[in-house]
Amino acid sequence: MARVHRFETKKLPLRNISRCGIFIIPCIILIWIYSRSTSVSFPTPLKITPELIASFRQKIKNSQYAEETETIWHQIIERYVPIPLDHSDGSHAIPLLASILLTNGSILELGCGHASTPMLHNVSITFQRYLLSVDSDKNWISPFSSKMSHASLHQYEHVTDWNTIGNDRQWSVVFVDNAPETRRIHDIIKYSYRSQVIILHDSESAGYMYEKAAPFFPYKYQYQYLKTYTDVWSTTNADLIAKIRHLSELTVQWQLLRAIEKKKNTI
Repeated sequence: MARVHRFETKKLPLRNISRCGIFIIPCIILIWIYSRSTSVSFPTPLKITPELIASFRQKIKNSQYAEETETIWHQIIERYVPIPLDHSDGSHAIPLLASILLTNGSILELGCGHASTPMLHNVSITFQRYLLSVDSDKNWISPFSSKMSHASLHQYEHVTDWNTIGNDRQWSVVFVDNAPETRRIHDIIKYSYRSQVIILHDSESAGYMYEKAAPFFPYKYQYQYLKTYTDVWSTTNADLIAKIRHLSELTVQWQLLRAIEKKKNTI
């Protein structure tokens, strides 16, 4: 009589099945995520045109276009402002950029700097805006003028008498960050009615005596997101200040990345 062979299936312990699941399920999830990510289309780089800027200005503070304008503003910041934001020398970048974006005409930079001058130069070329950068230190201004200049758009001037500067035209934006510190108050008053808006760096410091010029400017905004404050003042345009405030405060709302503050050594 032939021997019958019986084959029995062995049941895997439940714990072995659960161990397999630990490895299989994450693999399935990763494959699914990868398959979806490969089909995501990244936004095309922003092309800045006069039409885009005109449309952007009209739609600011209109809730119907909030998502569109915020996206454009964020991309403009990423193009011109180093991230994380600088607490010190470059803390003026956001309100200064917003002021330029919302105005037309010439820009005056009183006091060159490693943060302001390169940004203003790039903005000047892109937006086709005349920029005059001025400084009282010839050795300080020389490296900037040798590397970043444009025959018709971006010019430099070494100044020995501040009273002779900027008298040939009306300015859209005047950025005040010059030395000596006692000179700033005179320039703020001088350009109070010769500009649409004035940007004042280091406005948290009492040493610059900005408060003495404050009565000339009924419309003001102070950007406090960074350790070093920046003020934006205008004698005539409340709506412009409101829009600059709106754009600047979006960086607070977004909690845009800030540089880690360096702690001072204590004895």
